[in-house]
Amino acid sequence: MKKLISTIIILSLSTLAITAQTYRMENKHLARIIQVTDGRLHTQTILNKQAQTELTPTSCDEFSLRFSIPGETENTDYILSAKDFIVTSVSPYANPERPESKGYQFQLRGKENDFSLIVYYELASNDAFCRKSLRFTSNQDILLKRVNVEAIAFEDAYQNYTLKKITARGSANGNLDWDNLFILLKPELSGE
Repeated sequence: MKKLISTIIILSLSTLAITAQTYRMENKHLARIIQVTDGRLHTQTILNKQAQTELTPTSCDEFSLRFSIPGETENTDYILSAKDFIVTSVSPYANPERPESKGYQFQLRGKENDFSLIVYYELASNDAFCRKSLRFTSNQDILLKRVNVEAIAFEDAYQNYTLKKITARGSANGNLDWDNLFILLKPELSGE
């Protein structure tokens, strides 16, 4: 009887320790390993097979949604990311528009709100990039202001084109020489 009780306790403890589930999409160019840990969705690793490098995120919100609720005071924006949702189900995914792509769909629900979200990841056999899309549902009226489908950071990588760095006059850091560019284009514009 003691042996049976200790076996049950050991089995119970080992079941509690397994809280992470891993999902892998892979082709000849790359692999993306996605993990659900304690209900939270995040990218564990991206393998670039061509460069033979492994990228581990330094931070991984996975996505972010910025919104406000109509009728509330101005400047009351809310930002939600993967940490604000819990994964309720995972299933294989094949995009009907791209049958060569295979991946996963993760259904999430808000921890402290009535939002739901489906995150789709897909990878085609010959693509050197992974596709990701979101389907967001709210039971209340909201004004969705910004969606970052990929909110992930790596130590040795950066996104060179971001909304905050692009202005009506070009690059926000002033690297573009618009006067010379206009002179080069002027003869074509005037019909000469």
